[in-house]
Amino acid sequence: MYCPKCERDDLTESDFGRDRQRKSGLCSLCKRCTNENDRRWYAKNAENAREYCRKYDAANREKNREHSRWYDATYPEKVRESVRKYYDNPSNREKERESCRQWAKNNPERVLEYAHRYDARKRSAYVAPVNHREIYERDDWICQLCLQPVDQTLKYPHPMSKSLDHVKPLSKGGTHEPSNVQLAHFVCNCRKKNKTQW
Repeated sequence: MYCPKCERDDLTESDFGRDRQRKSGLCSLCKRCTNENDRRWYAKNAENAREYCRKYDAANREKNREHSRWYDATYPEKVRESVRKYYDNPSNREKERESCRQWAKNNPERVLEYAHRYDARKRSAYVAPVNHREIYERDDWICQLCLQPVDQTLKYPHPMSKSLDHVKPLSKGGTHEPSNVQLAHFVCNCRKKNKTQW
């Protein structure tokens, strides 16, 4: 088969992509030439392409998620191989680590919640979703140990910053659920340790 762009005539059918609109069912250019054309077009129209993708993703988010779930379930071996190849590249590994660090920096309460849930699971305790903000609002931003107000602007590791205390500690068989957690100053929580009474 012949490609008019690279002028090679020793190509086979597998060297051409599919095109349903053409009578032959194959693209007129070989895969290599098609890829080169695509790269050149994207280099010139990168911002337009990104904007189009953003709009499409926003309009079809659920459809894309459903397709991803279907693909993951149908081709688990391909997915594993693709992920392995991606992480074999050291620059990709570092990029993912940096992305995780940035996410953790921007979502400290989510990180704390994951840590609490992990700790509870290690101790085989019952775990239910706990929204830190809702617990703080429920307790009116009053430390439930010393009964003094908690300054919302202070951040860990400031001693008077907010923290989540388990009323019955996980080490004593407590659960990780809204009814067993309360707002406390970080220093008060540290002083209480794993006692049931402060």
